[in-house]
Amino acid sequence: MARFERPGIYNYNKQINERMSNMFTSKIHVKSGGSKNFITLYKNKGVFYNAFDNDAYIVSLIFGYKILESRKCGFPESALNKVKNTLERYKVSYQIIYDDKEPFIKDYKKLNKYGHYYNLSLGMLDRQNRIDIIIRKITNADDKDIEEILKAIENVSNK
Repeated sequence: MARFERPGIYNYNKQINERMSNMFTSKIHVKSGGSKNFITLYKNKGVFYNAFDNDAYIVSLIFGYKILESRKCGFPESALNKVKNTLERYKVSYQIIYDDKEPFIKDYKKLNKYGHYYNLSLGMLDRQNRIDIIIRKITNADDKDIEEILKAIENVSNK
């Protein structure tokens, strides 16, 4: 999908991404090991929490939050309790890295379902990518082909 931006927004987004990247790389991951098994949420001085890469995919799967082109997913401070309660109900270990205080860690050890939700999120991403490819093909098809495609979809959806 093409992303349209107003003039000047690109530089602002670039500065924010650089700041978040610096925060991301400058923080020591409190919990890490041979394999990553924690959702890491980053909170800076603003009003949003952010998850990156694989963690963003899991957060998007569970909560329906949009993943941005920078493979980042965020939610407002007001949603933190909902996010924490849901992750706890699903037994997904997580940590919150703050810019100005000690991290918060919730570790389910052997009960942790991070891997399960990560695998589900990969399936979700695969389906979304396939749908995006089909949409691009339909967009570029001629009218006759579009009619055939629509009839095939309608036949399948009417079963």
